[in-house]
Amino acid sequence: MTQKPTSLIMQAWSKLIKVEQTLMHNIEARLKAEGLPPLTWYDVLLELSRKNDGALKLKELEESLLLSQYNLSRLLDRMVKEALIQRKIDPSDRRGKIITLNAKGMYVQKQIWAVYGPAIQQHVGDKLSEQETTQLVRLLKKLQ
Repeated sequence: MTQKPTSLIMQAWSKLIKVEQTLMHNIEARLKAEGLPPLTWYDVLLELSRKNDGALKLKELEESLLLSQYNLSRLLDRMVKEALIQRKIDPSDRRGKIITLNAKGMYVQKQIWAVYGPAIQQHVGDKLSEQETTQLVRLLKKLQ
């Protein structure tokens, strides 16, 4: 039988959630102030850019992101409308789709990173020593 969490465990849990929410809120606000799309768009663009041809089957993209199929589909619709990606029929499976990155999408990804990267540094890198960062990574891996 699973025990109930201690108050210390609940405090750690609460801090994890609050830190994630605060960091994401701050970064999203910066992106919005720069007229850039939200981080979920960056995640899609990043996954596509990791492929040499900038293309992934829709199923592969779904597996690499933390979005439900419905939410991903709506997100991709908006990104297609903004001409950052294309959605094509998979020639090897006519029912499947291939999502491809284009030059505009690569450009927007770089613009987002120009805000996102420094924000990560400010909110994490500037506040933790290398040793603390190593310890944090080690501890978080234990929770994965």
